[in-house]
Amino acid sequence: MDQQLADAWLALESDPERTPASTGSAQLPAGHAWFRVDEDENDQVILLACEQHNRLEPFLEHVHFNLRVRSITVMIADVAVPVVIVLLRIQNSRDTILFSAWVNELSLRTEGILGQLAEQSQLLIALVDENGRTVGTTLAPNVLASRVASLRGWIVNLGRNSPWTRGQFAAAKAYIRSMYPTNEELWARFDEDSGSEIEDQKLEALTA
Repeated sequence: MDQQLADAWLALESDPERTPASTGSAQLPAGHAWFRVDEDENDQVILLACEQHNRLEPFLEHVHFNLRVRSITVMIADVAVPVVIVLLRIQNSRDTILFSAWVNELSLRTEGILGQLAEQSQLLIALVDENGRTVGTTLAPNVLASRVASLRGWIVNLGRNSPWTRGQFAAAKAYIRSMYPTNEELWARFDEDSGSEIEDQKLEALTA
């Protein structure tokens, strides 16, 4: 499964942020997250979040999760491009790590992600290290569902009436990153009503 997780990231379309393809390294980029549909689990969406192994290890006993989702629309060449951003924050008594996942509703590689997120009641979160190895997992209530459902209808209509291209989505994402270069700045930008607390979770640590 670990190789599948790495392949899922490496198969993602390139964007203005650092990716393994752009750096010549097969390692996954720390601080990034992405969604994957698990065909073995009735097409449930999984959230994968990557960080260096040594930073993840202290989170394997007691960790607090917080998720936020927001859609930011950017005008690119007179086309409105909605960029859906999901932020995951994990905390323990000593440290905090933030991850960002960016969803393009019109990308074939993320097709159906928003629709499934709006419907499923639980969300499997997997923490993976820079080599694609799964370090820990937790099954949490899907606190994103209602917010994603409210966003998706408008985004689907926008895509049907005025579709954007992959390049326009990349340009919109680059613009947002120019305004908020770090995940911490994005987190602060998101309104409190777009955030939801998950009760304290215990990760299921996976042995090497």
